[in-house]
Amino acid sequence: MPRAVLALPLLVLLLAGCVPTSATDEATATRPGPTPSPTASSTAAPSAAPTATAAPEAQPIPLSVACDQLVSAQELYDYNPNFSPAPGFSPAAGSSAATAVSLGGTACSWAHQSNGETFDISAAQLTDARLATAKADAAASGTAVSTFGVEGYFGTVNGTAVAQAFSGPYWITVASPTFVEPQDAAALVSAALAGVG
Repeated sequence: MPRAVLALPLLVLLLAGCVPTSATDEATATRPGPTPSPTASSTAAPSAAPTATAAPEAQPIPLSVACDQLVSAQELYDYNPNFSPAPGFSPAAGSSAATAVSLGGTACSWAHQSNGETFDISAAQLTDARLATAKADAAASGTAVSTFGVEGYFGTVNGTAVAQAFSGPYWITVASPTFVEPQDAAALVSAALAGVG
């Protein structure tokens, strides 16, 4: 048998290894492999919404004024010569004088030498926000009056008459259980306003 005839079957076998044997194999051989699907990426947990922080409250404005500046010796004598300063005065809790002291102000008291009657005066320099609050409280507890020449209120709180006056940033209170009308406190309010002004 000629060599060419013998080589032909061998060539067919070799080529058979290079050709796909089925349609499935052909499709697999000619198509690219499966594209990897994108993996789900982890999503960041939503951050909490920023919370609004309250603006810091303004610090009290100290008012360094002595009692004899609020009511001088002469003004006290003109008001009533029987009154004298009451040393060691501590305003009652919840009173306007106690509030004034807590806001950096001054509170003083004077006592009648014979009958023990007293009057208390407080003065404070307030921030705009606290001034608005003090005015609202004064309007709620008293009646607006023009007696003091500035924005003023007069009313009774826990059995004690309280006159309140506002001039610029200053808040003045004059309190006594003996006051009946705003005019009873007018001279003392005027003295205290002059003392802080």
